[in-house]
Amino acid sequence: DLALPELKIAVEYDGRWHASASQLERDRHRLNRLLGAEWVVFHVTADLMRDRFEDLAGDLRTVIKTRARSAEAAEAAGPEAAEAAGPEAAGAARPAKAVRAVRAAEAVQAVQAVQARPIAR
Repeated sequence: DLALPELKIAVEYDGRWHASASQLERDRHRLNRLLGAEWVVFHVTADLMRDRFEDLAGDLRTVIKTRARSAEAAEAAGPEAAEAAGPEAAGAARPAKAVRAVRAAEAVQAVQAVQARPIAR
């Protein structure tokens, strides 16, 4: 699993162990908490990584850019506007452009590293 906390983006790998009822229950509880805190959560499977990696990477890039633009807008509006919007918006306004670019590159590299590993069947 991978997270970009500054942008509230999570990537969760769903392997075979997610088929059990107890694991599914824990996963859904965590997912609901993340969504309630306004996170974007991507669910990734071995087939998605192997067969449609470019689609996944493109979707990740899009949401990273969108969240980064939102953070820039909140940053440009000033700390008063971010505070008025609540603690989540104030936190989203923190990262500088260089940090966002590095985080986006790290996320793509991490996903590519996972893709490069052989997938056991």
